[in-house]
Amino acid sequence: LLKNKLSTAKEFSKNVLETIDFLKTDNCKVEMVHANGTLTTFVGAQNEKLLKEAESDLEKVNKLIVELEEEVKQLN
Repeated sequence: LLKNKLSTAKEFSKNVLETIDFLKTDNCKVEMVHANGTLTTFVGAQNEKLLKEAESDLEKVNKLIVELEEEVKQLN
C-alpha cells in the first residue's frame, strides 16, 4: 500500500510541476467553473493565486514523498 501511495504522490507531483510550468509560461485562455456555477476566464500566465496554490501543493507533496520513501525503506 505504501508503494502505491508513493507512486500516486509522485504522479501528482509531476502533474503539479506541469501546472506550474503552464501557469508561468502559457498565454492561452483558461476557463474555471466554480461550485456555484459561475465561470471565470483568465490567461494562464496571469493567475498568481493558482500559481501560489500549485507551488504550495508541490511543497506538500514533495514532503509527503520524502516521508513515504523513508517508510518504504524501513520496510525493506
